[in-house]
Amino acid sequence: MNNRLVCFLFLIFCSSTQAQQVDIYSYYIPGLIDSTESGVMVDMLNKIKKSTQIDFKLKLLPTKRAQANFINKKIVGYFPELEENRPKSSCRTDSFMQKNIIAITRKGDPKVTSIKDLLGKRIGGVKGFSYGNLITKNSDITLSFVDNDKKNIKKLLSNRIDVIIGDTHSTINAINETASNAAIYYDLANPINVIDVFFIFQNTDKGQNFCKKVSSSIEELRKSGDLLHWFGYQ
Repeated sequence: MNNRLVCFLFLIFCSSTQAQQVDIYSYYIPGLIDSTESGVMVDMLNKIKKSTQIDFKLKLLPTKRAQANFINKKIVGYFPELEENRPKSSCRTDSFMQKNIIAITRKGDPKVTSIKDLLGKRIGGVKGFSYGNLITKNSDITLSFVDNDKKNIKKLLSNRIDVIIGDTHSTINAINETASNAAIYYDLANPINVIDVFFIFQNTDKGQNFCKKVSSSIEELRKSGDLLHWFGYQ
């Protein structure tokens, strides 16, 4: 066997055993994705990479740009996403967590324990944040939006809104960072809405293959208890 043939076979072997590298996109979510290297969802992605043998390279974009680039087929996939925002032509994985939407009020004010309780209230939300169609598509509910949770906390405590709707990760982080717990009421055990969260990929042969492999990895993480540890999801 000559040297050229040996080199050729060696290159084939290396390419077949090397993990496939794929750019996958996400966006900044305090406590979940703080950067391309830190955050609970980044820890999850690293385990998925090992399990699937797909070398996902995480890149961050603003939420709307990631969604628009996906629709325009400029990127192969991103996470996290919800059913209400998912393009019909996309392929989605199994859910890896559920997004619990909670209501935050001032202590001493009437508690908001259901979507129905939002009616007639001045409600604060965050631009680009998803709360589920049961809330955002309800014609009897009016939301006012700001850039981040901290601004809503300031508005709530100054009596400019009656309730904040948020999640159990980024919104609670903002409450803790602003040391507002003493003046605020919320119930983590009783969300007013629950939404599945997952990865989406292009609905191509390659994208469907990614969906299948990532879903299998998510199931492994569910069985191992990692999803419960990270997101309280079983």
